[in-house]
Amino acid sequence: MEDYLVILVLSVVTLLSAFYGYTVDQRIGQIKDELVKAKNQHIKEINEVKVELKSKSMTEQNSAHSKELEDIRLILQETANVSKNELYKPGNSKGNDRLHILLSHGKYELLITMEDFSDNNRYAFYDFFKVGDENSKYVLTLSGYMGNAGRFN
Repeated sequence: MEDYLVILVLSVVTLLSAFYGYTVDQRIGQIKDELVKAKNQHIKEINEVKVELKSKSMTEQNSAHSKELEDIRLILQETANVSKNELYKPGNSKGNDRLHILLSHGKYELLITMEDFSDNNRYAFYDFFKVGDENSKYVLTLSGYMGNAGRFN
């Protein structure tokens, strides 16, 4: 009978250890699944933050461009209300002021095309074009010449 009792105890221990092993393996699987789910959630949140930051950046850029466009629109509107004689009469710097304001909001290029009475064409292209303010007496700054019209210095 003792042999049966030892066998019975060994069988119970084996069953308990098998059950415990199965339970541990099952719990490890659950933990792995939870970690994968948490990782995917974090990745999703990170991507959402990236999209939000990109959108915010684009909004800020659009806002800056909107301000520049509004300034240009106002200048053009004011210019439309001024007669050519008033705009270009000697001593009047309104046109130069407007050019300076328009050109101070970014990098501009200048292309001058010319045609003579014999249909000969020439061009001058400058990759940088700027008109100074009143303090500089509206100095014209050009650089990066390309063309066949001759260089302005």
